[in-house]
Amino acid sequence: MTKAKKILWQKLPINLWSWESLFTVVFLFAIAARLYAIAEHSFTHDEAWVALTIKEPNIKDMIFPDYWMQTTPTLLLFVMRFISGLLGYNEIVFRLLPLLAGIFSIYYLYLLAKKLTKSEPLAILCASFWGFGGYSLRYSQEFRPYIIEVFFAVCLLYFAECLMEASGKKEIKKYFVLVTIISLLAIGLSNNAILLLPVVCIRMLWRGWSDRTNKKTQFNLINIMTYCISMLVIFFAYYSLLISREIRPWMRDYWKNNMLSPSEWSQLPLFFTDRMHDLFGMLTYKLVFPEFWDNALGAIIILFVIGIIYFIKKKNYSALSVILLPITFAFAASLFDKYPFASRQSIYLLPFLIIGIVNGIEFFISPIRRFCKPLAGSILIILIGFLPYQTLAKQKFKYYHPVEDVKAVVEWFAPLRQEDDFVAVHFRAQFAFEFYDGFIREQENTEGFDYYSYIPTDRPPWKESLGEIIDNKLNNNRLWIIFALNQRNNREEILEFTEKRGCRVLDKTVEYRAAGYLFECDTN
Repeated sequence: MTKAKKILWQKLPINLWSWESLFTVVFLFAIAARLYAIAEHSFTHDEAWVALTIKEPNIKDMIFPDYWMQTTPTLLLFVMRFISGLLGYNEIVFRLLPLLAGIFSIYYLYLLAKKLTKSEPLAILCASFWGFGGYSLRYSQEFRPYIIEVFFAVCLLYFAECLMEASGKKEIKKYFVLVTIISLLAIGLSNNAILLLPVVCIRMLWRGWSDRTNKKTQFNLINIMTYCISMLVIFFAYYSLLISREIRPWMRDYWKNNMLSPSEWSQLPLFFTDRMHDLFGMLTYKLVFPEFWDNALGAIIILFVIGIIYFIKKKNYSALSVILLPITFAFAASLFDKYPFASRQSIYLLPFLIIGIVNGIEFFISPIRRFCKPLAGSILIILIGFLPYQTLAKQKFKYYHPVEDVKAVVEWFAPLRQEDDFVAVHFRAQFAFEFYDGFIREQENTEGFDYYSYIPTDRPPWKESLGEIIDNKLNNNRLWIIFALNQRNNREEILEFTEKRGCRVLDKTVEYRAAGYLFECDTN
């Protein structure tokens, strides 16, 4: 029996007790967490907005919609227009790219962390930290550009590091071409690429200057300058289109007014503290037990600082530049009002924070490794396993819930509607209602509504708007009100106002964070 086991294990492609096999397990669990229930929740407000933009028949209207500022990268709009044209307009198709980007971002973060920390266990801990983080999971299941930006960030800097370590003309040329292609794609698919390209340029220039006397790599300096100048020209050509006076004149004024408007210097420490707190706060979002959240946030910040100091002690300047330069450029841009450092726009910085934090953990584990290597390995395995446990076991795969399940409300509404009904839609339900109602009408080949309006979210004019609808716009006395029950919801106030104007509820449905009401109004 023992001999048979040895023969069987020898034929396996990998050692089941290796770090590689542990990464495989973590990676598969992370994929499962992203696939679970990905199609069971409807489009969120922002997802539906972008989906409607992509469905615009006119390409100019897709890139520059009149009703709102479109921040989705231009090339991403074209890619999704092509994919959805082939596969259809539904949740799975639109979430396919973020899903793939989320999965591959874990893999490339693992490779980047292994290259920077020189440790496979630490790289697996980085992959687990990111793979089961709150924002990582959420935006891998939503059609938004944030997780795609993370993918390009880690992928670009990983291949840039491969280029830095390459030796021989063929290997250098191979990685140089890869970095150039990824950079060009990143400019079109990622809004934050411009803050990463300077990092790559600085690393390239440093390598070129260091090897200026090396005849084997002397040609590199010319290639590096070509790369830097090309990226600069392409970026300004691309953004000149976005702010051109003919297409979007108000964008030119926005950039002009904010070009030199730094925050007050006396507020600089508070400015920096607030943004770093927001950034680290995103890292711990639904990642640790809620009752320990505040303590965990402080501990994580301390670990990051220790990790940076430990990199300095080890003279690992490559890791320092990869971690600190993107954060520095983002901070500088936000200081001049050119980049919203806080909130979701900063998610692409989280992998770099993770590498610093994990290196801080290594600072405490390294003394243990000197005296008892198995104990140090056991601690790392426990840390790696804690994150999947927290996300998957404790929450029983119920991690993510839809923001507004407007789809279920529209499916309830569709068979009950009548031709002359008037529909008033709460602001946060606006785009999702348009998308799903339009989708149902396309299937039924029916006309849209002539009577259709929006209720502002929480501003006083909503009373005037709704009062005007009830008094003057109802043909058959039937009024529908569709709500999204988010944090800015004023449903109870709207319902009370509607009933006071002589309307009574005929039917209603309340779904997860969305609701629909059918009123019959006495307009006499």
